[in-house]
Amino acid sequence: MSNLLDKASIILTPTAYNNGEALCVKPSDASGDFQFSRNSAATRVNAQGLVENVQILSSNLVQNGDFSEEGSEEVSNGSFTNGSTNWSLGTGWSIAEDKAVYDGSGYDAISQIIPNLIGKVLKFQFDIVDYTSGTIRISPANKESFSDIRYSNNGTYVEYYTSDQDRLDLQPQLFDGSITNISIKEVGQDWDFSSGAFVTDIGARLTEAPTAGVINSIGYTPLVIGNNYKMTYEITQSISGGVKLNSAINTSMVSSVGIHTKYFEADNTFIQISRTDSGGNDITITNISIIEITTDTNLPRINYENGCGSWLFEPQSTNLVTYSEDFSQWVAGADISIQSGYLAPDGNNTAYKVTKTGTSQPYLTYNLGLTATTTRSIYARTVSGTGTATLLSHNSNTNNTFTLTEQWQRFELSDTASSSGQSTFYAADFRGSGTLTEYLVWGANATNDQDYATSYIPTDGSTVTRNQDLCTNGGSLASINSTEGVLYAEIAALENTTSAQFITISDGTYNNRASISLSSSSAFSFRVFLRVGGVPQVDRNILVSDVTDFNKVALSYKENDFKIYVNGSLVQSYTSGSVWGSNTINNLSFSEIGFQSGAFNGKTKCLAVWKEALTDAELTELTTI
Repeated sequence: MSNLLDKASIILTPTAYNNGEALCVKPSDASGDFQFSRNSAATRVNAQGLVENVQILSSNLVQNGDFSEEGSEEVSNGSFTNGSTNWSLGTGWSIAEDKAVYDGSGYDAISQIIPNLIGKVLKFQFDIVDYTSGTIRISPANKESFSDIRYSNNGTYVEYYTSDQDRLDLQPQLFDGSITNISIKEVGQDWDFSSGAFVTDIGARLTEAPTAGVINSIGYTPLVIGNNYKMTYEITQSISGGVKLNSAINTSMVSSVGIHTKYFEADNTFIQISRTDSGGNDITITNISIIEITTDTNLPRINYENGCGSWLFEPQSTNLVTYSEDFSQWVAGADISIQSGYLAPDGNNTAYKVTKTGTSQPYLTYNLGLTATTTRSIYARTVSGTGTATLLSHNSNTNNTFTLTEQWQRFELSDTASSSGQSTFYAADFRGSGTLTEYLVWGANATNDQDYATSYIPTDGSTVTRNQDLCTNGGSLASINSTEGVLYAEIAALENTTSAQFITISDGTYNNRASISLSSSSAFSFRVFLRVGGVPQVDRNILVSDVTDFNKVALSYKENDFKIYVNGSLVQSYTSGSVWGSNTINNLSFSEIGFQSGAFNGKTKCLAVWKEALTDAELTELTTI
């Protein structure tokens, strides 16, 4: 096979692409490369098995979006290994066995001067040991906004606050016990916090007092007004209330507990997240990421859906599920719970666990007004082990019970006119015959225009359309011989269809061309034909077991010598017929004649052209599966 490919003049395999181009292995001068367009984002399964968007994305523009960064230690001798060095001891304090001991006599503080603390957001941590009675606290004078947190009992304690002093004062209140391992580190780097916002161990908390909290990213790459961005974030605590992104954009964000995604067009350069009210409720946010979505959308897809790469070309399709990943926006029945934060097929922690908690309405649904011919798909897996689950449609149907394992799988279902609840997407319906009581879901997709599952189209609040892939205008006069040669393709259709879809060499007209196409007369056939001056010289429908499997098809042409090979066998030969003559055929296209009509929709492992007719032995070798 390798020797045969060495002889080819054009070879397209799933190896490389640029924005607007599918690149051929041969010829090396780029004269065989294809023009590609789609003008929209699209997903693929990459070589690592992850679902990813082939649209070019920036790196994360937000710094310290999980608020986990900690500065250097600010306290000196916090474990008292050097006695009272660096500390000022009030009445009743003493140092013994690497501890500061207070005798319970009153209220005098133990203190340390710490330069440059004013205005910093700090994480304070210390241990109480040998506790008998009383409390101890950070002096209110140390804090910008007073919160009287008093500590008692043995244990390790953590508090976050914004410093109002270049010092630390620990104030006992009839405290009888010891403290040690005192630590202060700066946190919240790259963020500015208003008086109603501060850092906690689960993110940035936006409160109502003294004003509705605001956080501003100060360690970020400025947004470009008019450009498009994708934001992901996690709400770890929400007691109602709302949150929004940027005062100028004034666009609300989902504020329920869970991981959320938001797409937006920037009308400001800064990144600001704020409360939308001051109604007495807290919201805590973390894992904030913002990436720019570039305009480089004409990127062809090399898809590794089954572990082996192939070019993926699809027709236009629209995902009707308006929240494909954020299942907190779906309707949960009375006896079902959902929890976000699980590793999803795209490598992010955006999957949801759905759990049956009782027998009253144990389902998770989205009413989309789908038609009877809709195709739904969803990714699902077990939390552990193997079991069955009712997915995608109403539990009373008989075609919606699937076997789940610990590996992510994509399940699909095309409804019929008699299906119950056909207008509603059921991510889970525990009333069915499934054996599982919990499992993970991600990536809901529903289309009314195909009876097969298209590539995944992510959504966030609205339907999203992925445009048609169009790959045309490969080849040249120098790489295609008009007097003899071979057109070869290893391809799989997306569906068994009677929609004619072409791979063609031509001079740009209908009258002079040779094509390998899906047959318009049979859903399980390829059609191979060649025309010269509008007169058919070769025309044959070839029945195969399934056009959605990969098949190898070759047409060898030469004056009075035409042969069609499919999957290692000669299926037709012609001993008379004309070819085009010299310097005529100059275009290779995944369409009828180099334009949009009859575009091929499917998967391609190899497309090749030879400038000479191959022998029977070579054609057999070339097409053998």
